[in-house]
Amino acid sequence: MKARIASLASVLALAVMPRAAELLTLEHALSLALDSNRTYRISVLEARSAAEAVSWGEAGALPKVDATASYTKSINDTRQVRVGAAPEEKNGAEGTSKLAGVTGNWTVFEGLSSLAAHKRLAATASLYEQRREGSRQALAAQIILAYGDVVRQRTLLAALDTAVSLSRERVKLTQGKYGFGGVSKLELLQAQLDLNADLSARLRQAVSLDEGKRALNRLLSRDEGADFLSEDSIPLAPAPDMAAIKRQAMESSPALRQAGLGRALASAAYREYLGKLFPAVGLSLGYNYSLAESQAGFLRENEAAGLSYGVNVKMNLFDGFSVRDDWRRSRRAMAQADLGYEDSKAGMEGALADAEQAYHASLEMLNLETANVALARENMGIAMERLRLGSIASLELRAAQEKFVASETRLVSAHYESKRAETELFRLAGRLAP
Repeated sequence: MKARIASLASVLALAVMPRAAELLTLEHALSLALDSNRTYRISVLEARSAAEAVSWGEAGALPKVDATASYTKSINDTRQVRVGAAPEEKNGAEGTSKLAGVTGNWTVFEGLSSLAAHKRLAATASLYEQRREGSRQALAAQIILAYGDVVRQRTLLAALDTAVSLSRERVKLTQGKYGFGGVSKLELLQAQLDLNADLSARLRQAVSLDEGKRALNRLLSRDEGADFLSEDSIPLAPAPDMAAIKRQAMESSPALRQAGLGRALASAAYREYLGKLFPAVGLSLGYNYSLAESQAGFLRENEAAGLSYGVNVKMNLFDGFSVRDDWRRSRRAMAQADLGYEDSKAGMEGALADAEQAYHASLEMLNLETANVALARENMGIAMERLRLGSIASLELRAAQEKFVASETRLVSAHYESKRAETELFRLAGRLAP
């Protein structure tokens, strides 16, 4: 019985035990974002819809075939007077009419507007595809930076944990010395105040870490309160070839490609409007059947069936100048698209120059802060040992401790800024998302 109770208690203990937080790697976060981020999924659906709209039928180049059928019944009171005959009257005379037919119409020439419309649809599909790709690169950059922020906040929390441990040790040593009269009560109180300050700073940092996790969860479109463990660090990629980065950005950047597709769209729209200045030539072919029956009149029954075909030509002579105005607007749109492309190209060159400068500066800062942290750690170790030996006051240890925490903070920030600059370079070149 006791064994059963012990076994049941073990099961209950396991049931109420909090589950360990999952490890969320950066690669997994990127994969989740591409599958679940709502903004990116909207861009995917838009690109898919635009691609499905590229067809000759949508462009108006294919014939249209319509089938029609009707059945009409009428009841009339009639009075008919024929030459040399007595008038004929009939009340409630019924009449029926049955029609059925298939007709096809095909505009074989309309100034090549359908060809221009097809090019416009294809350019629109490519534009939405580049928007999707740009959204994918932007989302990847957001995920990398949000994940990097979580890593940064977690590292800062670890540094403050170290500071709290050192402050506890300092209070413990100071209390021991105070008990033997080696230090004043003022020094003991200062050590306790510094410990409380470190605990408060650690609490604020824990809140910042939770905020960073919630921000990342929002990007992943999942429960904001979902807890997870991050990796200890996000390593920097090997130093990229700047010439290759610039070349790839100018050739395949989604933003620059969108500007180029804007020119293609404007050109196709201009050619589409130009086609309205030409006559439209169409062909028609149909087969029709009709049957009319009447209880009054000369014809009691009239039945017909057969083919119909023809050629039609239509040319607009005046439409209130709407075609002319459309043509002028399309020409201005072409000029605007050209200017927009040149502006995007200049903006890309400027963004690349800024990103390259920020990248090199962040690497220099990272190297400097890495060396500073090594010095601060050594200084902290020496100060702690001297405090144990009683050769320095605890306030001197506090100064070394503050320098250690400050150097750790600057190092973490420098690494984050380096990752930010690297991410921006790769985003401009379209290299982020796989």
